[in-house]
Amino acid sequence: MEDVQNLIGKSPSNVVIIRGSFVALHVADAARAIGAQPYVVVRSRLIRSLEPELSAKLEEFFSRERC
Repeated sequence: MEDVQNLIGKSPSNVVIIRGSFVALHVADAARAIGAQPYVVVRSRLIRSLEPELSAKLEEFFSRERC
């Protein structure tokens, strides 16, 4: 979260977040809150500890929201 705090004063237009964990998605949401467009890069799927169906729903949501 320190990285997100550092971004607040800089107002980036794009932010790349690598990984698909709960924390990564929280950072993506925080980036959107400060006006940046987050890009989440994952190796396989979001939050692999979830059931595959729930992970797929999250991916669908974030795709619609352009994250």
